[in-house]
Amino acid sequence: MYGFVAALLLVAFIAAIVLTVIIYKRYVGSVGGGLRIDSRDQRTWGPFLNFDTLIIDKVLKALYIFNAIFLAFALCVLAICMLFEGFGQFMAFLCVAVIALVAGELLLRLGYELIMMTIVIARNTSAIKRKLCQDEVADEDGISSLTPGSAPVSEPAAEPAYVYVPPVAEPAPTPAPEPAPTPAPEPVAAPEPAAEPAPVAPINELGAAVSSCPQCGAAVTSSDKFCSVCGFKLQ
Repeated sequence: MYGFVAALLLVAFIAAIVLTVIIYKRYVGSVGGGLRIDSRDQRTWGPFLNFDTLIIDKVLKALYIFNAIFLAFALCVLAICMLFEGFGQFMAFLCVAVIALVAGELLLRLGYELIMMTIVIARNTSAIKRKLCQDEVADEDGISSLTPGSAPVSEPAAEPAYVYVPPVAEPAPTPAPEPAPTPAPEPVAAPEPAAEPAPVAPINELGAAVSSCPQCGAAVTSSDKFCSVCGFKLQ
């Protein structure tokens, strides 16, 4: 039984190494490139021997991938071995294995993140130191020489030359044109009433003008001399 478990763990160990190499080359090694050391270039050996170039972060990334994969494989091996103990023990161990896998992966991630934070701080410090050295070399070749630990002396800025510019007279503001007065509407005269036509005396059948008697109002003609009703003298 123990030999079978050991064989399965060995297979899980080899499989974890193979998967670690594949995952590292595919997802980690292609980002930012790896450490390249040329034996004929002294600029690569100097930072490597002075520990200015760190490779521990790459090693830790590979170890994290390997540990995460091997932990999952080891729990799978133990779960397979529990099948020989009975179905009840297998189900109980399976529940415990799932919880242990989640908790183990989380603790593993947190531990490696704390270590990587320390490495990132060390790498940034190394980069700042390298930048300061390059600035010192540039100053020695060009402007001034700096000793290690001394702060660069900034030269006072040249005062700008002042040129007198005569003031420009501002143009007088143009008054806005006053609006033209609107003429009041002329009153419209009311239409005069049409003159009524003069009354026309009626004309009888014979063509003589018919009028009325001024005394009794009876109808008389222009040829009558006396009113036929009251005898009033018309002419």
